[in-house]
Amino acid sequence: RPPQTFLVVYDLGSANLWVPGGGCRACGSARQRHFDGRASDSYRTSDVGVQLSSGPGKCAGYLSRDTVYLGNATVYGGIFMEARATTGHLSESEIDGVLGLGLPQAVAPEGLETPLGALLRVYGNHLSEKVFSFDMPEDQDEVGQLVFGALPRKLFPNGVNWVDVAQDGSGFSHWAVSLDKATIGSTVLAGRVGVADPSASCLIMPAVDAHTFFRLSQDIAATDSRCSAQPPIVLTIGGEAYELSGDDYGVQRLGACELCVHADPDAHVWVLGDVFHRKFPAAYEFGGSTPRVGLPALRSWRRGLPLLVATLAAVLAAMALASWVCTARGGVQRLPRPPALRVA
Repeated sequence: RPPQTFLVVYDLGSANLWVPGGGCRACGSARQRHFDGRASDSYRTSDVGVQLSSGPGKCAGYLSRDTVYLGNATVYGGIFMEARATTGHLSESEIDGVLGLGLPQAVAPEGLETPLGALLRVYGNHLSEKVFSFDMPEDQDEVGQLVFGALPRKLFPNGVNWVDVAQDGSGFSHWAVSLDKATIGSTVLAGRVGVADPSASCLIMPAVDAHTFFRLSQDIAATDSRCSAQPPIVLTIGGEAYELSGDDYGVQRLGACELCVHADPDAHVWVLGDVFHRKFPAAYEFGGSTPRVGLPALRSWRRGLPLLVATLAAVLAAMALASWVCTARGGVQRLPRPPALRVA
């Protein structure tokens, strides 16, 4: 039978795949698509109920299995949740569902195979690198990509600054890394943790840090409304200083700068949202015992190399790129963003 196609959001803060079920009476707009198990010969349902949360939104349903297609990847017997009810922003969205790309401790119920775990089980031996990344163009009209299995070298021209994910309790739940320090203007903040999550639009700070930022921001804005006058935010991660200027996190309006920086009174971590990732794309390594987040290496140490060594480095880089291009044609490597998620 023909597959059923859904438009999903990639969420790095959760680790479940869910789509609206056929019996959902409060699952968003009339344009949302609903999964119909009767139209699939490989569909298997269960009586395992699940409740998921996404910020102020919640959804509830039960677990099912079917063949799941993501781009050119196929997972037979893939686990997903059929939503029976949604609340909050989830019931108002025109997006059909959510594909969680979080780590094992973020899944519900505990111990369930995650979407990343399913891809690793099926394609682990075919991936040249057990990583994924987002290629998000500056032009909103251009199509971005979710890339599995290889690093797009154009995003990391100087190499990758790999940082271990911080463990949460008994395992790994979020793509969180320790910040060497966070600097707002001239104020240095130590002991912070940053969660890499491009599915969040803005930069989100704990309330105490946001107070420091907005106090300085308002003092500046009182005499200068340009975004370029806003204080730099520098996050030092893995020894590299990643700086966001006011032009990076602000949008210039008539007579004011609109800031894409939010405060979360309940948060104890920084959330590095889309604002951060558009300037500093990240890679996510999920195949080893300790997951890692990779950010672009910024140090230009190659400039001082002798010509021979520099030439060798260029040759090796070209070989690596050629290897990636070859392997990218072989298996599940490049998936368009957003891909058509199909359940057959």
